Formats: sequence, C-alpha cells, structure tokens
Amino acid sequence: MTKLQNFTWAVEDIFKETFLNYMNSWRRNMTEAADKLQAEVAAENFDYVILYLMVMIGMFSFIIVAILVSTVKSKRREHSNDPYHQY
Repeated sequence: MTKLQNFTWAVEDIFKETFLNYMNSWRRNMTEAADKLQAEVAAENFDYVILYLMVMIGMFSFIIVAILVSTVKSKRREHSNDPYHQY
C-alpha cells in the first residue's frame, strides 16, 4: 500500500510540474500588448459586474415567484366552488 501511495504522489508531482512548466512557458511567450491587456484586466474593478448579476438574478427570481403565486391563486379561485373539491 505504501508503494502505491508513493507512486500516486510521484505521478501527481510529475503532472503538476509538467502543467506548471507548460503554463509558465506559455506566459513567457506573451507579447507586450498582451501584458498590457492583462495588467488592465487585473486592475479592473468587477464590483459593478457582481451588482449587475445580483440585480438580474433578483429580477428573474421575482418574475418566477410572481408567476407561480398567480398560478396558484388562479387555481384556488377556479376550484373554490367546485363540489368535488370541498370536504
């Protein structure tokens, strides 16, 4: 079992080193324009994006809840005098 565990760690280390070497070499190949763009994106403040998403999700949720509530209310009114639904 110990040998298998050591083998697993060795494979994990190999994959991690390979991935990190690939990513670092890819990053070194970036042009100056790409570096400037990356710096601008890193400096960008995404607070308004999160606020926008929260508002959109909130509006969508409100519409869905309103549709569900109106459907339930209309079903109650429709069957309120039905003798088969009175106990």
